[in-house]
This record gives sequence, structure tokens and C-alpha cells, in this order.
Amino acid sequence: MTGRRLIGVLLVTTTLIVMPVYTYLLFFTDTETQFHVLKITVYSVVIAISALILIVGYLLLRASGLLKYPLEPKNTGENNEDICFSKTTSN
Repeated sequence: MTGRRLIGVLLVTTTLIVMPVYTYLLFFTDTETQFHVLKITVYSVVIAISALILIVGYLLLRASGLLKYPLEPKNTGENNEDICFSKTTSN
């Protein structure tokens, strides 16, 4: 079995085990346990979103030259509207 298939099997198996356990803990246990499960879930989601924002911010800080091409076309001395219309209306 290749490494990718093994990782896939582990992910599917883990998910199939965690989902019923999480459902049981969230709906069929006492109120205190349900409260702790919700606290852990909300905390995990907030940490995951914060980590994604942190990674995006770090990558934006480290990126050199985000735009390789300018946003506006170079001025060639011609009217840009004429160029656009000549390309779309030519037969």
C-alpha cells in the first residue's frame, strides 16, 4: 500500500471513529460534559481560523513583488478605448 493510500485510510478511519464519539459526547451525556465539548470545539475553531489568518499575513509580509504586472496598461500614446473597440468590432 502506498503512503498516500495509507494516509487516506487513516483519515477515513479516524473520521468514522471521531464523528460518533463527538455526537455521543455532545448530545447524550450530562450537561457539564456537553459544555466542555462545546468549549473545546469553539476554541479549536477559533485557533484554526486565527492560524490561517496568521499564515496569510506572514506570507503577505514575506512576498516580494505581489504584482508582477501593473494594474493599468502602459500608455502607448493611443486611446485605450479605441484599442478595445477595434479588437471587439473587427470582422
